Amino acid sequence: GASLAISILEYLIEKGCTVITSTHYSQVKSFGKANDHVLVSSVEFDSQTLQPTYKYIPGVSGASYAFLIAHNYHLPDSIIQRADEYKKDNEQDVQRQLEYTGIYEDYLRKGTSKEFWLVNTNKLVRFFKGVDGLKTGYTDTAGYCLTATIEKDGMRLISVVMGEPEATTRSSETTGLINYGFSMYSLEKMLTTSSNLGNAKVYQGENEYVTLQPLKDVSILNNKNKEKRNVTYTLDIKTIKAPVKKGEIVGKLNVIENGKTIDKIDVTVKENVKKATLIKMYLRNLKNILSGSIDF
Repeated sequence: GASLAISILEYLIEKGCTVITSTHYSQVKSFGKANDHVLVSSVEFDSQTLQPTYKYIPGVSGASYAFLIAHNYHLPDSIIQRADEYKKDNEQDVQRQLEYTGIYEDYLRKGTSKEFWLVNTNKLVRFFKGVDGLKTGYTDTAGYCLTATIEKDGMRLISVVMGEPEATTRSSETTGLINYGFSMYSLEKMLTTSSNLGNAKVYQGENEYVTLQPLKDVSILNNKNKEKRNVTYTLDIKTIKAPVKKGEIVGKLNVIENGKTIDKIDVTVKENVKKATLIKMYLRNLKNILSGSIDF
């Protein structure tokens, strides 16, 4: 679909047509950003109210709030979880691509009569530790270009250099950008997917309580020349009824800075909890009545 859309847009641009296009394809957005004949823009969306503000923003493509909206309209958690698994598969594909783009030299058809030696045109892969991609290029209009990516101390940076007069210059300019980024900023891991967020009651569960965990890491970007950002979080946990499985969404973690929610993270349980048998429920309720701790 994305490939067909780009082909159609190229055809219309060549014909001199004026076109207004709406898309959710990231490939089409990237095409627009790289094409001088396309103005990329978006309409602002309030992630807190999940409502459009109808404010026009030129030069910035829109982000996707599909998962938040799906939750808001009570789409079954099983569907959203499956969609998240597909999303993670795509992220793994990107990681595999970086493993390949981080190789400086290799042979194609190795061991055959058509063996071919391939050398990475991104020289930083060899000479700058940690650089693992991504793309070099040259045109008469754009000059020598380099999009580089590097991961260090748990933080990944992406630099883009364009319009350089020669390949060595694009490498040196990229080196300067990367060094500046790591000297100015650090990434603080506030929570991980194994962090303990406390316990929640499981109604009719084989276990009365279960440990809560975030479904993804929460990281905070800090400027090294300023005080660390004061970021906290709160939990909005819905009533949990057994059976419940690890990975199932049971609530939200609200990431808060200066009294404003800046992100929302799905919360799950640490382990599966089966539904209790009638005998176990009876004995538990009897114990709670005798101890005076039963909930009415």
